[in-house]
Amino acid sequence: MNNNGAQSEQVEEKVEEVKEVKEEEPRAEVYQDNDYVKKLVEEEVLEEVAIEIVKEAEEIVRKREDAQMEDVIRYLLQSHLGEPMPVKLAKYRRKIIFLLGPTGVGKTTTIAKLASIFTLEKKAKVCLVACDTYRIAAVEQLKTYADILNIPLEVVRNNEEFGKVLMNHEQEDVILVDTAGRSPTDPVRKEEVMPLFEMCDSYEVYLVMSATTSYKGCLHILKNYEFLDNYKLVVTKVDETPTFGNIVNIAWQSKKSIGYVTTGQNVPDDIIELNEENLSYITDRII
Repeated sequence: MNNNGAQSEQVEEKVEEVKEVKEEEPRAEVYQDNDYVKKLVEEEVLEEVAIEIVKEAEEIVRKREDAQMEDVIRYLLQSHLGEPMPVKLAKYRRKIIFLLGPTGVGKTTTIAKLASIFTLEKKAKVCLVACDTYRIAAVEQLKTYADILNIPLEVVRNNEEFGKVLMNHEQEDVILVDTAGRSPTDPVRKEEVMPLFEMCDSYEVYLVMSATTSYKGCLHILKNYEFLDNYKLVVTKVDETPTFGNIVNIAWQSKKSIGYVTTGQNVPDDIIELNEENLSYITDRII
C-alpha cells in the first residue's frame, strides 16, 4: 500500500472515532425535554447552565449507587453559586467595605443591615460613610440608623474629605461606605471610585444586585462594573421574586461569590449571611 492509501485509512479511522464520540454524547437538544432541565428553566436558570448541571448530575448518578438525582442537582447548584464570602472581621485589622451598585437595588438599606449585624451581633466598632450626596433621603436614612445604633456617620463630598474620615476613624473595626447609586444608563465611572480605593491600605467591594432584575439587565450591570478587579456580591429583594434561578445565573456569569442575600425591608432582620450550611436557602427554592 502506498503512503496516500495509508493516510486515507488513518483519516477514515479518525472520522469513525469522532462519530462514535458524538454518538455517545447526547446533544443539547436531547436535554431540552428533560424534566429536570425543564424544572430548572422554569425557575429561570439559564438553559445552558441547566443542561450542564443535569448532564453532570446524570454522570454522577450513573457512577454512584448512593446518589439521588435531586440531591446531586442541589449540590451542583451550590457549586455554581460558589463559596459564600461574607465579611470576615479580623482582630486589630480595620475593614473598609464599599457597597456599589445601580439605583434602586437597596444599597442604603443593606448598609444599615450590615451595620446592625456588626454592631449588635459581632460587637464591632462601626463607622458609616455616605458618599451618595445626590440623594438626601439616603443620607437621612443612614443618619436615622446611625443614631439608633449609636455609631458615627460621616458625609463626604470629595476625595479629600474621605481621606480625613479614614484618618479620624482608625480605631473603628469596620467602615461601611455607601457609594453613589447611578442609573444603569448612566453608570458609575472608574475615576469616581478608584481614587477612594487607592486611599485604603486594604478594602473589600460588594456589588449589590437585585434578584428582581432580568438576566439581560444583570449582564448590563456587570458590564458597567467590569473595571473592578475583585468584588463579591450582595443579592437583594429575594422576597420580591417568585424564582431564584437568576441568582445562580448572576454567580455563574460574574464568577463571583455571594456574601449576603436580603429578604425584606426590615432592619436588621431581613438579611442572611451566607455560609456552606445555609446555601440551601437558595437551592431548595429552585428544586
